[in-house]
Amino acid sequence: MNCSSLQHYLSAYHDDELAPDERAEVEAHLESCEHCAAKLAAFREISRVAAELHDPAAPLGMWEEIQAKLQRERRTPYGWRNAAGSLAPRRLLATAALVFVAIAAALGIWRYSSDEHRQMGIAFNRFLEEFNANPAAAQRILLAKYEGRQVSTAEAAHELRYHPRLPAQGPTLQLEGMYVLQMPCCKCVESLYRQQDGTTLAVFEHDDEEPAWFSERPAIRAHCNGVPAHLVQVDNRLAATWKCGQRYLTLVGARDLNQVAELMHCFEGSPAHSSQAR
Repeated sequence: MNCSSLQHYLSAYHDDELAPDERAEVEAHLESCEHCAAKLAAFREISRVAAELHDPAAPLGMWEEIQAKLQRERRTPYGWRNAAGSLAPRRLLATAALVFVAIAAALGIWRYSSDEHRQMGIAFNRFLEEFNANPAAAQRILLAKYEGRQVSTAEAAHELRYHPRLPAQGPTLQLEGMYVLQMPCCKCVESLYRQQDGTTLAVFEHDDEEPAWFSERPAIRAHCNGVPAHLVQVDNRLAATWKCGQRYLTLVGARDLNQVAELMHCFEGSPAHSSQAR
C-alpha cells in the first residue's frame, strides 16, 4: 500500500470500519511513513475538536412544516392529463425528449467540470502546502494559475458587482492585499491579512462551496457558533469554509477552532456585504 492508496482508507481506519487484513496493511504503512502518520494524527485531532461541538436543536414545528409541504406536493397534479387520467402521448414524448436532452447535457457538463475541479484541487493544494511557511510564494501559485491581479476594495466591488466581506469587529487584522482570481468555479476575491502574531490569513469569497479545493486532506463538518462549517487541518493551522450571506467564505491560516469561531463572527458582521456595487 502506497501513500496515494492509503488516503481512501484513512477515514475508515479511523472509524474502525476496515476488514482485519485491510487494517493490517494500513498499520504496516503507517509504521514506516511519517507523512501518512501525521495525516492520521491531524484527522484524529480535528475529530476530537468536532466532538466538543454541539449541533443546535431543530426549531419547534420544523418537521411538521416539512411534512405538510410534502403532502401538498403529492396532491399537486403533474402536467395536463386527458379524460382517462393518463398523460397525453405528445406531452409524454416531449417530456421524455427533454429528460434525455437534460441528462446528455448534464453528463457533458460533469465530464468537463470534473477535470477542471481536479486541476483546481491540485493548484489549491500546492497553495496550501506553501502557505504557512511562505505566504508570498503560495500567493504566486494562485496568481499565475488564475490570472490574478491586485485590486482595491472599490475596484473589486465594481468588478464583482458586490462588496467583498471585510472584518467588522473582533481581532485586529491588517489588510495587506485584495486580489481577483478567474477560477473555474467563479470569479473569486481573495484578501490577505496580517495577524497580530505576524502570520498571514487568507480569506476567499466565492459563489459555491468548493470541497475540491482541499482534495484528500482530513476534514470534518461541524457547527461553529451554530453555523455549519467545513473544517480542514493544514499542517498546524486550520482552514474553514461556511455559507455567509449569498456566498461562501473560506479562510486559511487560523490558529485553532476558537479563532475560527471568532473570525466567523467577525466576518458575519460585515456591513458592506449587503450593499450592491453601483
